Amino acid sequence: MYNREEECIILDSKKLNTYDIDNISTMLEQGRIVVFPTETVYGMACNGCNIESVKKIYHIKRREYEKPMMILIGNMGDLYKYIDIVEENTKKLIEKFWPGPLSLILKKSNLIPDYITNGSDKVCIRYTSNKVAQLIINKCDFPVVVTSANISNYENCQKLEQIVAQFKMNVDLYIEGGPIERNIPSTIVEVDKNEIKLIREGVIKEEEIYKCIQL
Repeated sequence: MYNREEECIILDSKKLNTYDIDNISTMLEQGRIVVFPTETVYGMACNGCNIESVKKIYHIKRREYEKPMMILIGNMGDLYKYIDIVEENTKKLIEKFWPGPLSLILKKSNLIPDYITNGSDKVCIRYTSNKVAQLIINKCDFPVVVTSANISNYENCQKLEQIVAQFKMNVDLYIEGGPIERNIPSTIVEVDKNEIKLIREGVIKEEEIYKCIQL
């Protein structure tokens, strides 16, 4: 079921069963760090309600604490748990691009701790289209923080072996999903009072975003 590389536990995503998914969600609940594939890049995940786990990701990624974290969801229902307001332009973007590589910065609900957002009343959230990520996240009854599985300011890793080489035993579980072909991050858009602001252009191009809003 798994192999060990320098004692790192690596699971094959193609061989995961219900028992494995349950165990992975339990590991996250207990504060462990897990790496799994998404539709954009490999993600490093933890329990967003466990401040020590969030701090650990900041530490091992060498990420600046001023940079907020992202929440990944595996179904539309969770959006309404973690977000206070879903505006008209938000709905247009969701209908067009979700699930998929669009991350939205929206006003958060009180279920999202302030330490995830660096005190902001908004959170970045994405509904992933990756089936393995969906299965794991949908087993979790807490917000799942996910950030790219690479040391900050390094290039995104296309292969799991590159990630293992960077983090080794600092990650409790790695899930092998094969090479990431495009290796392009999600597009990030902020929506506030129906005004949209492109924060980062990724898989989805700027013109696609504004065309969607104008429809």
